[in-house]
Amino acid sequence: MRGSRVTAVRNALGGEQVDIVLWSEDPAQFVIGALAPANVESIVVDEDKHAMDVVVDEENLPTAIGAKGQNKA
Repeated sequence: MRGSRVTAVRNALGGEQVDIVLWSEDPAQFVIGALAPANVESIVVDEDKHAMDVVVDEENLPTAIGAKGQNKA
């Protein structure tokens, strides 16, 4: 059965949405993948603060922020 592992995880989390993100050793590339399908215009990595500033256009902002602003810092 296709996706059975994801379905099992989703069921264990009470039906919560589960997204699979391709791993990257490059943190910026990982974040870009995690924010897909939003189109990231720019990303600035601050390694000292372990933080990133990510810019998307207004059209992609709701997608990047996520439901109830869960991705917004």
